[in-house]
Amino acid sequence: MKPRERKFFTTPLCFLLCFLFAGSLFFIVQYLEASCAWTRKSIDLLQANKKRLEDQMQQFDSLMAEHQKDIKRFESLLFTEKDIAAFLEGISVSSKQYNVKPKEMTALQAEIVKVKDPLAPKDVRPTSSRDAQADEGLYLMATPYKLRVSGETENVFDFMTSLEKNRQLLTLSDFLVSGRMYPEIQVEFRLDLYSLGGLDRGQAAK
Repeated sequence: MKPRERKFFTTPLCFLLCFLFAGSLFFIVQYLEASCAWTRKSIDLLQANKKRLEDQMQQFDSLMAEHQKDIKRFESLLFTEKDIAAFLEGISVSSKQYNVKPKEMTALQAEIVKVKDPLAPKDVRPTSSRDAQADEGLYLMATPYKLRVSGETENVFDFMTSLEKNRQLLTLSDFLVSGRMYPEIQVEFRLDLYSLGGLDRGQAAK
């Protein structure tokens, strides 16, 4: 083949190779740009998810802080062993203040306070303390007492009202009023003092 003929065939081949190379380079650049765009979107999505998780963690921390405050407020409303002893001593002082005569004060068996089944009968009382040993963690305990006092009607009810005004959680129930020498009456009732029970109650105080 003559040099001129070789040149005739070589020139189009070079153009073809250049065209193919340029085309390949174009598609590679397009692919890389698309890949970079997808990577940027993925990074933006991850950053948005990170921001959302940070916001959720802040909300969770805020809720936990409020929860801890609620626990502290709730604990301040419950009796400790010292509070119960002081309260029982105060009953004698209060009875003298309101001119009421204590006739009986009997400690009853402690009970666990549980959420009541809405289908259960209304008069069902909390579970006995014997079942407390099977429970784990903290639970609410009711320490009940049976009280019987006598005095003038107004004095007796003022006395019971003063008991209800105690800052710690307690309830008065099962009232039985008797007496025929009006205005002198005798009232028998149940007094429940509420406190925390459970193996971890010492840790809860911390």
